[in-house]
Amino acid sequence: MHELAFVEGIVQQVKELKLFHRFNRVREIEIICGPYNSVSADNLEFVLSHLSDQCLNQAKVSVRRVISKYFCSQCALEFDDHDSIEGLCPICHSCRSVVEARRAPYIHKLEVEDEN
Repeated sequence: MHELAFVEGIVQQVKELKLFHRFNRVREIEIICGPYNSVSADNLEFVLSHLSDQCLNQAKVSVRRVISKYFCSQCALEFDDHDSIEGLCPICHSCRSVVEARRAPYIHKLEVEDEN
């Protein structure tokens, strides 16, 4: 269960943001998981809600998995998994497509409560 390592990284990022922006606590956090990691969204949500420190305590946690996005270097088409078979461009059928999705989970949304 390597979700713990991701949660530690997310908690560290939130701590740094808390120091810089001076907020009391996080009300809501949304984490995006890329399509090519083996992180379980359910496990990530569980670990975040149970093992996070005080700044994430009682925060609403949501985890969303995104689909793959591709860019064809042959014809410049942008497309996703639903338009393609194994990354082949649906227009020119080139196999020179580049995946344009983050692999590691990242913070997409952070709703906070100010110090005031």
